[in-house]
Amino acid sequence: MGSTLGFFAGNKDREDLMEYTREIGLYLLPLMLGRTVAANPFDGPACYLSLFPEEGLHPYGDPPLDIIDVIDPMLFFERPFYKDPYLVLGQINWNNDAPEVAIHVKPHFQKIRRWVGKNWNKKGDFYYGPEATKLLLNGAIDCNLHPEHAKNVKFQIIEY
Repeated sequence: MGSTLGFFAGNKDREDLMEYTREIGLYLLPLMLGRTVAANPFDGPACYLSLFPEEGLHPYGDPPLDIIDVIDPMLFFERPFYKDPYLVLGQINWNNDAPEVAIHVKPHFQKIRRWVGKNWNKKGDFYYGPEATKLLLNGAIDCNLHPEHAKNVKFQIIEY
């Protein structure tokens, strides 16, 4: 089942978090090799935090470009962002479906959880960075999905 850390962050908060992940030796990687991580999380928030750079991973597929956290020690990272007036939820997921892989990245997930818990405020189930807290006090809206992204979500009603 693993574990998930959910949080809201202003752009400065996110940069502080990214700096910490670099300090503990993690690499920011795209979901598929040969692509890049979007510079602006609004343009593509999903990526990985990896113990290894791309060269140290075990891609699969034809051609072998796909990567996944049950083959290599990575954390799935949905980057938070602020686009006025919305604070969009971010999360880091530690997947333990492959325990022999998960054990290597778990200490990094725990370090990130402790860092967030020490430096950010908890409200309900989520953490808020200092900038996010100020933005909320000034009228920002916290949400799971930016309204512009929600336009692309297709829903299907299933009747039983």
